[in-house]
Amino acid sequence: MRVAVVVSDRFGRTVVELARRIKTPTAFHIFSPDSGVESVAKEVNAVFKKVGSVEELYVYEELRICDVGIVALNEDSESIVAARILKAVGVPLVFIVINASVNRDLAIKEGLRYVIGLDEYVVGNLLPAMSLDSWVLVRIVEFIDFGVAMYRLWKKGTLGVKIGDLNALLKDRPVKLLVFNKVGRVVVEEDYVLEQGDILVVVGKHSELPKYVDLINKALLKYEEITADRYSGMFKTMPRTAGG
Repeated sequence: MRVAVVVSDRFGRTVVELARRIKTPTAFHIFSPDSGVESVAKEVNAVFKKVGSVEELYVYEELRICDVGIVALNEDSESIVAARILKAVGVPLVFIVINASVNRDLAIKEGLRYVIGLDEYVVGNLLPAMSLDSWVLVRIVEFIDFGVAMYRLWKKGTLGVKIGDLNALLKDRPVKLLVFNKVGRVVVEEDYVLEQGDILVVVGKHSELPKYVDLINKALLKYEEITADRYSGMFKTMPRTAGG
């Protein structure tokens, strides 16, 4: 079996690790606008091609012999175009990961039945995530052990952590962190400071999500302790008022 993977650096490692779980002997052809994906491609002995734009996919003859396509790019519009091209050149089964479910209808109109909308699983589980100080784990695709873990930031002591801090923690691991702000938009800026009400979403193998959740929990707890110590020190050094 031959699998074409069109992926950005943001989803590269996660998608490739999930693809590796396919039991049938498989040859991977990975296309990406990001050079950083090449190192991930080498891990699975995949043929890697860097593309300047998704429209360039039309020129690659090897797509015409692929049995499955997996598309996960930063922008849903680009993912839909890429998936459309895979269908046009004859790839019979195409999976597409979209960030916002509002774009699902656009994907379906292109004849893509296998649409994975990440935010649908976030929104569908917001209430338990908001009411409990715990992570919510959801399995999305059973046969490839694909799932998400979600957590709503509510403790003020954890505020101040940057997305880049958590991305560094998960670097080179087969998992992807997404952050949805309070209005439900995906935030990707590394220097974005987490705010109360933001949702952390970890995407990867469902069976391995607990260990990555534990890593993030420990980082948040450490930051919370540092914040508490900082405020404790401030109160100790404040001058006492008369009669205090």
